[in-house]
Amino acid sequence: MPQSNEEIEQQIQLAMDSLSEQSKPNIAKTAREFAVPVHRLRRRWKGGKSLFQRQPNGRKLSSAQEKALCEYIDYFDAVGASINRRQIAIAANSILEEDHHDDTEPPPQIGDHWLQRFLKRNPDYY
Repeated sequence: MPQSNEEIEQQIQLAMDSLSEQSKPNIAKTAREFAVPVHRLRRRWKGGKSLFQRQPNGRKLSSAQEKALCEYIDYFDAVGASINRRQIAIAANSILEEDHHDDTEPPPQIGDHWLQRFLKRNPDYY
């Protein structure tokens, strides 16, 4: 059985190609043939995303939203103004609120330690 997630992903892609060629796809049999986990192949066959396509756990902002936040911080730097942690948190919450479309629930908010993790992921802004 493949060991790393990259190897498993390659095998799942081959299995997906094989399933699409079958007139009556048999996920369990195909998973055994390609030595991949049945549940993972089934989830991918039903349209689920791979580990590499999904947003990491614990991330409030998507990659595009984080990029927009970084550009906002860079703008402050470009005009020679400083930005503090509170302003970054307000901007992040504003981005989350802007992309929130469900009127039945309040918009998501960043957590208490989100800013610390963001700065750890982006040491240029520390």
